[in-house]
Amino acid sequence: IAYIDIETISSKKYRIYIAASLGFAQRVATALLEEDESDEETLVDMMLETTNLIVGSAKVLAQKTNEYAYNMFTPHFEKIGSFDLEHDEIKVLKIENDEMIIAIKEL
Repeated sequence: IAYIDIETISSKKYRIYIAASLGFAQRVATALLEEDESDEETLVDMMLETTNLIVGSAKVLAQKTNEYAYNMFTPHFEKIGSFDLEHDEIKVLKIENDEMIIAIKEL
């Protein structure tokens, strides 16, 4: 589980969590690094990079309208394990038996 904090232009702060099953994290490593079996350190790096890519891409879209623009900070790795963190909204993406969670919490 990785997270990145954002702050809107109206000074609201949020934490965006990205969590993925081992299989989903490996899919990312395979797509970006062409590795079929990555070690734990590489998978952690992939989660941080995925978090940065998702929130960074959303930032580009949000900046097209000042209403939703925000600044983002450095992603951090929280833990390996099930997603049991407090959140306000959550979405789950599935590919076969692998899943990724995107959750948000107002700080």
